[in-house]
This record gives sequence, C-alpha cells and structure tokens, in this order.
Amino acid sequence: MYYLIVFSFILSLAYTKSAQQVIRLEPDVNSRLLPIITQCVSETGSDPSIVLELSSMKISNEEQFKKFVYCGFTKSDLTTAEGHWKIEKALQFYPKTVEIAPLQKAMESCNKESGQDPADTTFKIFKCFIKRTPVLISF
Repeated sequence: MYYLIVFSFILSLAYTKSAQQVIRLEPDVNSRLLPIITQCVSETGSDPSIVLELSSMKISNEEQFKKFVYCGFTKSDLTTAEGHWKIEKALQFYPKTVEIAPLQKAMESCNKESGQDPADTTFKIFKCFIKRTPVLISF
C-alpha cells in the first residue's frame, strides 16, 4: 500500500526539472493506483480533472485539492494521524535501482512541515517534496 507517493508525480514528465530523474512504475503498481485515485475523486467530490491538474503540476491551494491529496496519501497508508509522511513506507515504494539517500533526505526535510490540520500538513509536505525530490515517478 505504498502507491500514493506516486500520486504526487502523476504524468509529470513534461513538467519536470532537468535535474530530476524520471522513473516509470511497474504495470501492477499502476493498476493498483487507479482505484485509489478513483475512490478519492468520489469521496472528496472532486472533479476528475483534478488528476490532469496534478499531471501538469498545477498544484492548487484550494481546499478540495488538499482533501484529494490527503485522501490519496491516507488511503495508501503513507501518513500518520497528524498528516506527516511515513518515510520508511514511502521509501519502500521506490524500485531498488533508485538511490534512496537523496530521497530520504528530501522526505525528512519536508516532513518537518506542519499545517493547521492533518490534511494541510500532508499537502504542505507534498508541495515541498515535489520541489526537492531528485526522482519523479510516472506511469
């Protein structure tokens, strides 16, 4: 259930920084991620176009967007009750070919962020991580 770390990088290839490596997910991971995304669109009442917003890295500060991100991370069991990331679980998601140390450093740094509630905390960490991660994941 480590699939939603991927969620932060859906279809982001066209919008990545040149310094960021892009890796592809395994097909079985992709097939397990789709139900989480679908469920979160439904549960949060989000417009399905929210997935396109993520793919173009248009990260909205709207409450609906925050709820959607939080839903995905919690459904994937990647957050604590306070909204902070479970770093060890998130790191296990990445293929063994990826150097873990820089990812861990970015996650630990961003995991210091706090918000007004768990959803806000998860969202702040998410935004920070997208800026700092050396590796982006795509389908």
